[in-house]
Amino acid sequence: LDLMCAPSWKVGMLGTCLFVGWASTLLWMPRFGDKYGRKNCFAICMTINLLMYTVMMYTRSLDVMLVCIFIQGGLNSIRVNIGFLYLLEMMPKHLQTTVGSIWNISEACIYLFATIYFWCVSKDWFYFAGVGYILNLICAIGAWMLPESPRYLLSKGRIEELKETMQTIANVNQ
Repeated sequence: LDLMCAPSWKVGMLGTCLFVGWASTLLWMPRFGDKYGRKNCFAICMTINLLMYTVMMYTRSLDVMLVCIFIQGGLNSIRVNIGFLYLLEMMPKHLQTTVGSIWNISEACIYLFATIYFWCVSKDWFYFAGVGYILNLICAIGAWMLPESPRYLLSKGRIEELKETMQTIANVNQ
């Protein structure tokens, strides 16, 4: 990205854009999950996130990289808020605390692994981001295969869709 010749404020924005994007969408974007459904919002989010990852992996432009990171930050409002809710709504009540704890521990471990990777393994971001890319690809594909949250459908009174979703879940659980 030719960071040695870039203005220092742009280099600093690499670490800031994600959080600025997240903060700018945190108050309004999670509502989409209540309005349009958990599954569609999450699947679209993960697909756009994958597209941003793809552009980020191949761009040589710092400006394009900053835009991609900003958009990924904005999508965190869906990935984290709606994704977490979607996951818990798909779990039986007795597993929700355990699964929620595992989710949060996993999120925290990403930062721990990143610190260890850049400290002890390599200073090259590409391979670390490549692992994230593969995980995002799996998640984006999987998100389109999952049914809508039964609790969401019930709360919206969409009984026919709820019956289909419960049948799908029952078929997978056999």
